[in-house]
Amino acid sequence: MLIADGHQVSSLHGKMDSSARDKVLLDFRSGTTKFLITTNILSRGIDVPAVTLVIQYDMPIKPGGTADPDTYLHRVGRTGRFGKKGFALNLVHDDREMQTLKRIETYFQRENFIQEVPPDSDADDFAKLLHIEV
Repeated sequence: MLIADGHQVSSLHGKMDSSARDKVLLDFRSGTTKFLITTNILSRGIDVPAVTLVIQYDMPIKPGGTADPDTYLHRVGRTGRFGKKGFALNLVHDDREMQTLKRIETYFQRENFIQEVPPDSDADDFAKLLHIEV
């Protein structure tokens, strides 16, 4: 849908060879592409100053099904670097994922830190949450 709307989008995953990954990252860092969709391959070890939003499609879990707070931190830590504001949006689709998110909050001693946005929310609701004007 992003591409159909005219946005420049790249994707990156572990099955790509290193030269293809390097090209994708170069394009993203330079601003040639504005959206980067990636797997956990980029959850650690990359700093891109322009990242202002990370959207998590699923909550990170360890083998065995327990919450993985370290991976969560590394994923959301891609945003808001170098003194810039950044936001993380977690797409939580069931009670199990909500419990995983709550365990991560508890692990970091940040209970009730992550704010829930009801399904019937609109752009104004998001703007209030992010403290911006629309």
